[in-house]
Amino acid sequence: MLTNRTILALAATTFAALAIAQTTPDTQAKPFSSETKQAVLASIEKVLTTTAFVPGVDFTKWPGMIEKKKGEIEASDSANQFTNVVNGALHEFGFSHCVLYSPTVAQARTNRKMVGLGVRIQPEEKGIRIVWVFPESPAMESGIEPGDLIFEADGKAVRQAGDLGGEEGSTVKLKLTRDGKELTKTITRRAFSTDIPESVTWVDKETAVLTVPTFDLGYNKNKALDKAMKEAMTAKRLILDLRGNGGGSVVNLLHLAGYFLKRDEPLGTFIGKSLVKRYQEDTGDKSTDVLKIAAWPEASRLKPATRVERYAGQVAVLVNGGTGSASEMMASAMREYRGAKVIGTKSAGAVLASYMWPVAEGFTLQFPVTDYVTIKGYRIEGNGVKPDVEVDAPVRFGEPDKVVLAAVKALSG
Repeated sequence: MLTNRTILALAATTFAALAIAQTTPDTQAKPFSSETKQAVLASIEKVLTTTAFVPGVDFTKWPGMIEKKKGEIEASDSANQFTNVVNGALHEFGFSHCVLYSPTVAQARTNRKMVGLGVRIQPEEKGIRIVWVFPESPAMESGIEPGDLIFEADGKAVRQAGDLGGEEGSTVKLKLTRDGKELTKTITRRAFSTDIPESVTWVDKETAVLTVPTFDLGYNKNKALDKAMKEAMTAKRLILDLRGNGGGSVVNLLHLAGYFLKRDEPLGTFIGKSLVKRYQEDTGDKSTDVLKIAAWPEASRLKPATRVERYAGQVAVLVNGGTGSASEMMASAMREYRGAKVIGTKSAGAVLASYMWPVAEGFTLQFPVTDYVTIKGYRIEGNGVKPDVEVDAPVRFGEPDKVVLAAVKALSG
């Protein structure tokens, strides 16, 4: 039986123009045996044909789908290549949250660490602009600051994230400009935490921006989030920034939702295998229509956490193509209950709840187990959350955030 504590709603969506300069161990580049491939494929087949579920989808077609990729699978000589081929086949199902992760990627997600300098960058014509420095990272310890423009590494021109890559323990000599001055920094690469804490910034005395980067393992509900919400509670108007938030645990979603919604204001309905079976048996209707099943009075709803104090001011929500899964649920609930304006660009439309399941040889399979419909009967999967005010404005470092400005305008009436 699925519970809120075991369901994960995840999406692998990121900013296209915003990268993390990093490297990872070379395990993906090493050849591996056909026995390993077969073990992984057999495990995937068992999971998909016995446990995965999307209403109306026949997962028993998977063996035939992967058979078409037989030649590519045999030709793949690394975990990375093999993973890409399998994901190409999984993509043919046509829905989200059905992804194979290589051992390296799966470990990086679990550990929430990468090897490198610890910066997020923005490529520019003359180099790469530092837009974020991770706390307690090699970059922060060496004095790298947001706004720095790195143009050279070990005597070679720098134009993309990969130009800063290297093995753990190796050093790199960087040349950069800051406020018109040229500086030199020598940094030793090592592992750093990829967690970005929730935060509050102020647009003016009455308007705050609450940024929630993820609902996944990096969501810090007991410290950073609760601290940020305590400050946000003092704002007359609040902008909830979910741009680039690919989703995460439903438990974390309900934690945040409790700050805005009452306990008797459910976000929506998960439609899983057991609910479909109950609906069909009790009503005699063999339909797998998720909208019809979600409207069934006997279906259980997703309820926010109970709180004594909730935010009562005006709210706007920021979304983009990197807003997925649990973030899309949050944005929809805020619009349906609080009348919040959604600002930005259409979200990912990737909202199937899923499991992260170890399959074989260190690989991890993410597979769907339920669909989702909002409380007012909107299916987000494949459709996305469409903004009330569309603003397509990639933010360049140092420039005004036009999406935030549009939100301020919407909140001001």
